[in-house]
Amino acid sequence: MIQCKKVKRRKKMKRHLISLILTVVLVVGGVNVIPAGTKDVSAAMQLNDFEPYYNVDLATKGNKISQGAKSGHGWSENEDGIITDGNDVWWVGGADLSPELSVLRYKLKEYKDFSFSVEFKNQYKEGEIRYGAMIGFGTKVNADGSINGWNGEDTGVWMKPCMGNVIKLAGTFKDIKSGNKQAKVQWTDDVEGLNIADEKWHTMKLEVKEGIMKILVDGKQAWANQPLAVSDSYNGGYLFLASNNGGTQFKNIEIKECKSVLADFEPYYNVDLGPGNIISQGAKSGHGWSENEDGTITDGNDVWWVGGADLSTELSVLRYKLKEYKDFSLSVEFKNNIRGDYKEDGTKKDNWEVRYGAFVGFGIKDSEGGITGWKGNGTGTFIKPFGPRCVMMAGSFDDKNSGKHCELVQWDTWLDKSVDLANDDWHTMKLQVNKGSIKITVDEQQAWPTQPLGYSDWYKGGYVVIGSNNGGTQFRNIQISEVKKPSVQIDGKKVEISDGKVTLGDAKYGYLCDGKMYAPNTTVEVVDGMTFTSVNELSVTMADGAGIRYIGNEEGTGGIRFQARIASDNMAAVASSAITEGTLITAKDINDAFKEELTLTYSHDKINVKNSGWFNGEIGTYCGSICRVNELNYIRDFTARAYVTINYENADAVTIYSSMGPERNISDIAKEVKRQGYPGIAEEYWSVINSFIK
Repeated sequence: MIQCKKVKRRKKMKRHLISLILTVVLVVGGVNVIPAGTKDVSAAMQLNDFEPYYNVDLATKGNKISQGAKSGHGWSENEDGIITDGNDVWWVGGADLSPELSVLRYKLKEYKDFSFSVEFKNQYKEGEIRYGAMIGFGTKVNADGSINGWNGEDTGVWMKPCMGNVIKLAGTFKDIKSGNKQAKVQWTDDVEGLNIADEKWHTMKLEVKEGIMKILVDGKQAWANQPLAVSDSYNGGYLFLASNNGGTQFKNIEIKECKSVLADFEPYYNVDLGPGNIISQGAKSGHGWSENEDGTITDGNDVWWVGGADLSTELSVLRYKLKEYKDFSLSVEFKNNIRGDYKEDGTKKDNWEVRYGAFVGFGIKDSEGGITGWKGNGTGTFIKPFGPRCVMMAGSFDDKNSGKHCELVQWDTWLDKSVDLANDDWHTMKLQVNKGSIKITVDEQQAWPTQPLGYSDWYKGGYVVIGSNNGGTQFRNIQISEVKKPSVQIDGKKVEISDGKVTLGDAKYGYLCDGKMYAPNTTVEVVDGMTFTSVNELSVTMADGAGIRYIGNEEGTGGIRFQARIASDNMAAVASSAITEGTLITAKDINDAFKEELTLTYSHDKINVKNSGWFNGEIGTYCGSICRVNELNYIRDFTARAYVTINYENADAVTIYSSMGPERNISDIAKEVKRQGYPGIAEEYWSVINSFIK
């Protein structure tokens, strides 16, 4: 930061108590506000998450792209979050994927299954669209700091829309229909209805899930009838943006990790449970489970004729394989399949019927290469909704009213009349096994509400399953959570829970737990396990100096920026959303005239600049700026005060303030920048800075 010390003017300027002629543009730290003397590229928050690379020609460089942007022509980002490739080369052919590769690797983590979406805009140059925008995945960082390109075995996959309606795919991938692996190749697909031959913003989306690739541009899918997959040796890698024509722009970058639902389950199948009570490992041959892009899984069984109440034949089961459970909660949405037709008026024909297939189970054990069914002593319990509003429970359980233990039995009951399962709508089934009780609800209606069911010492826990015995059954939104005895720790020490609550200590500023702040000397209701860390020290100070804003202001206007620093013994609390911070800015003459303390409730002209990001990514340091200050106010001194607010969950918010900050004006700061020889500032901006001097 270039700091400007207060200097006396030769002639005392008349001060007017007029309203500030100011407009708040943004308030950030480390994102769009940078030290005076550095070009404002608004880069930190997004670009700091990426690492730049460049290669003049991939074909001649051993498939490596060197670390670092092209010298003098790197990436930049404006105040709207638009990232631009600063390459000075514009002549690369639209379909070419080898020369002038400017790459941004998302460096925070590697991904295997993901969804990657970004808006892009190619540039119009010399009478034509210069197609430059690309994205890709699966690249790795080499020992020398470089990354791999697409022109190698399993070194990454690149995607580039070009030539109006063409999508190009380059690298290593597999044609699912033929099973053939393609490496170091470039494929193209003409996408019907797509047109990117303009200077408009377009959307590119790439999804990889369970090995399947899905490529979309403006919502239109490439290779829709020829599904593509990653290679068998694919094990994830880094995602990246790229361009090979200068001026390419990106915005609204979204990366989401996609985890396959089916990946957590192991399939089993038995044509008839019978006396053996074993369900064999593996799906039914040629008719296994499938999962769509929304995470909905479907039983591919070709059998549709099993009776709704039957829990013995055609059992297609998915065992949640990650762990066994004893006390737990299971929630799942299910939809049974429909067989039959509708009339033109929407009513059902005589052949229309619901094929009830969905069921869940628990207490299942591994046995003889398969898993146990419900026809054994303590080997598992299945629950199946069927009919318009019935629920069946089969296996081992206790009737708590009579104290009778039941096994190898099937019980059924009727639900409330508000439940109607005789359709192809989505329904919800919940199973809670906890503290000796088994609670079953379907569409929020409890089964056996007056005849509670449960378990006793015979129950040792086991695997949780979902299943179907009529083809086409679907499941989604599967949630399994273990019920554990809650525990609470404060600063690493376990504390006593009384009546489901814990009493906090006397830390001056309270306690942080799961991103929330709780006031000292208060009681908190315990939810699952809770870990509190104390906040005993918290303060904020203003930096002794100010900077000017010379980019992003309209002609004849300038900007000024103040900086603050938070100190605490718990910076995780400072980084959380429970503690908010900002900068109050006003004119010095206004502050002097009214002799009122500058706080959030200040009754005169002020600007409250709320922080939305850390300066240079350093937690605790942030800036507050005002931009587009009218030229009449260039010689007017401004002052500022920083504040930090603790937003408690269980008490009123508390705000602490810094001392008053420095008194500075835009003209004096500009003079100091000029005196120091415009350090680090491009010559093209010197005249702008000079225009601030009055």
